[in-house]
Amino acid sequence: AGFDPRGVPQNDTNNGGRPVRTRPANSFTIDVNFGPTISANPVAMAAVDVAVNLWEQIIEDPITVVLDFEFGPLGPGVLGGALPDVIDAGFNSVRRAIINDARPHETIVEQLPDLVTFTQNVTLPQDPLAPFDIDPMMSITRANAKALGLSPGPGVPSQYHPTGLETRDADVVFNADLTLFDFNRKDGVLPNRVDFIGTVVHEIGHALGFISAVDDVDAALG
Repeated sequence: AGFDPRGVPQNDTNNGGRPVRTRPANSFTIDVNFGPTISANPVAMAAVDVAVNLWEQIIEDPITVVLDFEFGPLGPGVLGGALPDVIDAGFNSVRRAIINDARPHETIVEQLPDLVTFTQNVTLPQDPLAPFDIDPMMSITRANAKALGLSPGPGVPSQYHPTGLETRDADVVFNADLTLFDFNRKDGVLPNRVDFIGTVVHEIGHALGFISAVDDVDAALG
């Protein structure tokens, strides 16, 4: 899915509903694998193309991120959801990778504390029944691991790749109730509809690693 370097939509497929992609060498690429339901909806696939292109123009890491896209049954009012595949990596290894990956104008990351310094200077919530501690391992998305030069591990095969030989980095599902969405925002968004392109952009962000576990701590504290 997406656009070639000239901005032309890539609509040709290789018998699996997957548009043939052309991206410049050493550029950020999102490789999309469409499920059977969304593959039957060219308007929805075109909207995904637009969202993918927006992200590809922003991110500069020379990596390829593989995303599965499909419509599915979600709860009332739930527009979509992204389930990034994650790996565990050591706190200090991730810190060092972030520092090594930084550009000259991003030296602020060198102030990130190592595990010992962080442990000595953080105050954990007090809960005798469920005490908190600091895990020396971090969970990061496969996309983040790729961007940082860390091994993403073996991963999970894509559900929708025509050969089944491609490893996905996230699974993205949108509500199968198509009346929720407006798929073409060029003429504005219809009343009582949600911009589908914006929804895809949002969920791709989660798939790439724009996530947080802060809510998990809040939930644990009640």
